[in-house]
Parts: sequence; C-alpha cells; structure tokens
Amino acid sequence: MILEQYAATLGQDIPFTGTRLSMTVDDRYRLQLLERPDGRVLVRTRLRSLPDAGPARDEVLRHCARLACGRMSSSPAACAVDARESGLWLQQLSDAGSTQVLDEHVGAFVNELAFWVGAVQNEST
Repeated sequence: MILEQYAATLGQDIPFTGTRLSMTVDDRYRLQLLERPDGRVLVRTRLRSLPDAGPARDEVLRHCARLACGRMSSSPAACAVDARESGLWLQQLSDAGSTQVLDEHVGAFVNELAFWVGAVQNEST
C-alpha cells in the first residue's frame, strides 16, 4: 500500500507492479523497491557481479566484508550476496509509515550507495 502511494508521487513513467517498483535516481542508480507482506519496503540494488569461485572472489568478499563491518554503525543499509552467489547487493529494509519517510529512506540509501559504488568499483574483478 505504501509503495503504491509512493509510486503515485513519482509519476506515470515509474514501473510499478503492485509490490515492486523500479526506479532510476540521478540518471545513474537503478533501485528496486519491494513491498513486504508485513508492510515494510525493501530497497535494493545490485552492486556488481562476483568473480567465479577462487582467490579473486575471496578477495572481493573480504574487501566488502571489511567495508560492511565498518559501515554497520552509521548506516541501516547492508551488503549481501544473492542466493545464487553470483552478485553483490546493497539493501535496506524500511519501516516507512508515509511516502515522505520512504522518500527520506530512499535518499539516505542513495547516499550510501554512492559510497559503495566507488568502493566496489575499485576492487579487482
């Protein structure tokens, strides 16, 4: 319900499927917002693909794990590996009670995303 209201505030050209909204912020960051059965909204984006299993992948994961631990106290966003272990995602669960609060959470997520994009682009593939 909150996601439907939020989609309406963004305009007609935002793809919304009832529980999923896809959007681009600053012509650069692609986000997915997923409404959970409990009413919370998961905001997420794919940061990068992971290398095949081996030393390069281990190094990427160690680097990102160190960053994630360092960011824990200052950001509700979390870095995660997808179920297929093929990609690295940034995600945040929002308890937004209004479209304004959700918009603030999305804005804070994008600020955190800007940090993560720079940090993972500098890591070897």
